[in-house]
Amino acid sequence: ARVTQASFSTCLLIVPLSANTLNGDRVMSFASYEDMQDAQTSGYISASTLLAGYAAFNADHTPEAFKVAYIDDTSVSATKAFKDFGTVGTGNFDTTIEAHVAGTAGNSIRIGLVGDSAGAVTISQETISTTVFVYIHYQPGVSTVTNVETAIAALSGAADTIDVKTGGTGATVLAAGDDEFIPTALATGTDASGETAAQAMTAIVDADPDFYGVLYYSRNVAKQTTMAQAVGLTVSGGTRLFGFLSEDATILTASLDSAFDTLMTSERAVGFYAADDTQWNDVAAFVDRLAFDADFFSVPWHGFPLRVVTDYSADITASERAYAIANDFNITLPQGDEDLVVDPGWNAVGRPVYEIVTADWFRVRVQEGINRLIVQKSSRGYKIPVSTGGQAQVAGAIWTVIKTGIAAKHFDADIAQHSVTSEAITASDLENQRFRFTVRVKLAVAGRLVTVTVYASRQPSV
Repeated sequence: ARVTQASFSTCLLIVPLSANTLNGDRVMSFASYEDMQDAQTSGYISASTLLAGYAAFNADHTPEAFKVAYIDDTSVSATKAFKDFGTVGTGNFDTTIEAHVAGTAGNSIRIGLVGDSAGAVTISQETISTTVFVYIHYQPGVSTVTNVETAIAALSGAADTIDVKTGGTGATVLAAGDDEFIPTALATGTDASGETAAQAMTAIVDADPDFYGVLYYSRNVAKQTTMAQAVGLTVSGGTRLFGFLSEDATILTASLDSAFDTLMTSERAVGFYAADDTQWNDVAAFVDRLAFDADFFSVPWHGFPLRVVTDYSADITASERAYAIANDFNITLPQGDEDLVVDPGWNAVGRPVYEIVTADWFRVRVQEGINRLIVQKSSRGYKIPVSTGGQAQVAGAIWTVIKTGIAAKHFDADIAQHSVTSEAITASDLENQRFRFTVRVKLAVAGRLVTVTVYASRQPSV
């Protein structure tokens, strides 16, 4: 699902389900900070999420809505079960079975079981209180060690460690009768996570696709990387922007931690440095910039103040500032009459963020304009023929968006700098009822650095 016309100004914060129930919903939308306070009082969001809401609704420019969605990324508490059957069957098999069974402390343990019926092996389970009894049944004279291994290996969970070790010839038929695996001696461990970033984004977009800026609670770079990939590539069609924050000290040095290598290749990731990882510079910045309607404003992502975050505990030196910018992170430093001003307004690959927003806005508006044209014509009984005449109609819809972009300062004011070229109509175009165009637009560049040369003289200028 792509961003809709109404949602370029909407930000969504992804938070952990373990601390944010969201009253059972995948996405909650808030119209004010007071709404979020009520939700926190009711136990629907955490105190940390409420602080993010404070940053969102107390920025200079505030949104009509601030959305919160959850990801279930908490590591699952696990139970490790082990049993040694000793020597069984012919061929001197020493059968050892070890399994990690996912569960949560205080709750019954659950496990998915699959049997190898072709080898006359079946698996069943029975849960009594919080103990799981797992039964492995094999038929003497029919089931082989391989059959048993196949059945055991089918236990669910990517982190399961299950093996049937043999000391014999391998595929000898087991001779013992039905046996059972009863894990009464248990040790704690860690099993698989509950939900991946891609799975969470799919569920979030399915529940509510109307948002553009995506923020993330985690300050862990590995989690940030997978979420940035999910936001930018996996499920959202590359039409959303991802903001993240880090307090990693290497951001202010010449050697950025290699853990950032993958994350800092994403056009859709925008990083912010803060000395305190409890700050919400990313939320405050995204909300402030995206609160401007992209149909009327193309705003710079540098030079604007953040009023709801804390200054760095120690002064940032000129060289540290230069390193942060070279590492493609945004920082907040004094400028003009303001204490905390965002600079340089770049994404993770050093491109101005407003360029990404403009590209997304243009793509969506052109798609909407053409779809609107098709529906208008068809509902009135008219075709848009695949011909030069039909191309002219579609080109007109594209030009309408370009002119809107010029007025909003997305594009250069000189209309001669832009072009919409209709491609030659081919047999394949006719067969597929298809129009093809090449569109070129020149971006309006936002000034950030100002160089002034001053000449002083005793003599009057001539």
